[in-house]
Amino acid sequence: VAAFVPDRTVEVKWPNDVWIGRRKCAGVLVETRMTGQSIDSVIVGVGLNVNRLTWAPALQSIATSILQERGGEPLDRIEVLAVVVGHVESWVGRLIAHGGEALVDALRPHLALVGERVRWQEGEGLFEGVAPSGAALVRTASGLETLHAARFEAIAANEDAPKSLRYPARQRLGQIYSARRRAASSEDERATWAAKIE
Repeated sequence: VAAFVPDRTVEVKWPNDVWIGRRKCAGVLVETRMTGQSIDSVIVGVGLNVNRLTWAPALQSIATSILQERGGEPLDRIEVLAVVVGHVESWVGRLIAHGGEALVDALRPHLALVGERVRWQEGEGLFEGVAPSGAALVRTASGLETLHAARFEAIAANEDAPKSLRYPARQRLGQIYSARRRAASSEDERATWAAKIE
């Protein structure tokens, strides 16, 4: 997706959405077929909004498309598909050569909601990123939780955090922002993260 909108912020919202400017542009669904205790096959489905410009009222503030973000003429969807498949093949090659942790390492700088409070069905906490396994790491009032399957959403900044989370969360948030600033690829990004730390 980032290849088509190089001037926009493209992030992955764990576990399976791709955001442009915090609006969903794509989603990934993975189905695993098992034989006993072994993985027999993995089927990956990808949905990508390419040229769509109109949305139902409920989606207008949360959905977007490549065309909506870049403007100009509609894209050739076959060309978009070729680029996406090329990237998928490249990452499958890396997975085979280097294992899953290499993909997780590459994903980390592009994760959405890191350092933000999130809520899921069973609780809420501070999203700290992902483990080498790809599981989400969330700091809760009772400690660090590892989520292997969940859907979470950002908690509005004006909602009070539980007292037991306030100081540790603020301290950890500063550490996360500092790390993001150090990993930033441009002066503008570094300035953005530096402002958040202050």
